[in-house]
Parts: sequence; C-alpha cells; structure tokens
Amino acid sequence: MSMTKGEALVTGIDKLREGLEMISSLGSKQQDLIKTLVGSNVAANRLNDLLKSNIVFQNTIISMVSARNSKLAPVIVEKVITDFMDVLFDLSQPYQAEEESEG
Repeated sequence: MSMTKGEALVTGIDKLREGLEMISSLGSKQQDLIKTLVGSNVAANRLNDLLKSNIVFQNTIISMVSARNSKLAPVIVEKVITDFMDVLFDLSQPYQAEEESEG
C-alpha cells in the first residue's frame, strides 16, 4: 500500500515529536549531549567514526540497547542506531536556507 506525501509528512512529524519527547524525558545531561552533537560537525563526525571503526564500542552500544529492548533483533537495533547517528550527522551540517541556495 502506498502512502501519500501528506501522510508521509504527518508520520514524519509524529516521529519527530516522539523523538523530542523521548529526549526531553532523559534529563538535561542527555539534552546537553544531543545539543553538542548536533551543534558541532566535528563532534558528530568523531562519534560516527568511533561507532564505525571501534567494534568493541559498537558491540557495547548494540548490546546495551538490545538489553533494554529484548524483543528487537540485534540487526534491527544496529539499523536504528545507524539511522540515529546519520540523523545526528545530518543535523550537524551547516544550515543554508533555500532562498540563499537558489540565489
């Protein structure tokens, strides 16, 4: 079944809202970490590189998340973590408004 652009937009907004609510429930320390990661391309790159290059760190993170979400297969957990890191990396890129890029 295909989804309309409007339905995809609403679904995306719901996911963003859920993510923001989850981050806010974690407390100020985690919020500060997220702010640092999305506010600095270097910080996001370093964490992304660390996760990709250090198999021990990567397996530790996957195991910790899997332990809290035992119903999820490790491959799904790894995909979620990778997608989350990609979002942090994307958000840490310099912002350029559409009007500026068109002109």
